[in-house]
Amino acid sequence: SATDYDDWSDPDGDPVCMIHQQDVAHDRGRDSRTIRGHERALERLRLIERRTGNDGRRGGSTRAGERLGISFRPLIEALPQLDALRQAHKQANAVYRALRLECSCARRRFRLALDDLRARAPQHPALQSAQAAYDAWPRRYAVFRSVEELKDHLDEVEVHTNELWKIVSLCGKISAAPDVEAPPIL
Repeated sequence: SATDYDDWSDPDGDPVCMIHQQDVAHDRGRDSRTIRGHERALERLRLIERRTGNDGRRGGSTRAGERLGISFRPLIEALPQLDALRQAHKQANAVYRALRLECSCARRRFRLALDDLRARAPQHPALQSAQAAYDAWPRRYAVFRSVEELKDHLDEVEVHTNELWKIVSLCGKISAAPDVEAPPIL
């Protein structure tokens, strides 16, 4: 094992990995440069602390008794914040999924209004601009990177939909010639 189990469970423990970078790289099927890059990234995020001797070696300890290697103590201390971030991300994803469903529903309502207007007044001047608005909307929701962008899109679709339904309601009912061969409704 790279660290002692007791170091993770002991509140005063300091889990330190003393395995050489080359050995970690070999175990993971990566090169040493990749492992160093990952270590630097984790260090910049303050999730690990690298402690090495003057020659860069791991293993052993300093005169003060501090073990040399990669300390995971910062990661352990950051777990509550990381868990809070995970929960916030999970909630944001749920909101995003719900908004996507709302957008899909709003787009269907818009399409219904557009089709209804086409049937009632095929030459209506609003048809062209409504179709242009519909064609300008992205087909996939992946282009919306945040909940705010998706909310803005939903608002835009709903505004266009409401305007279109108002126009449809002003166009009246569709009239057709009666079918003489249809049986009367009893």
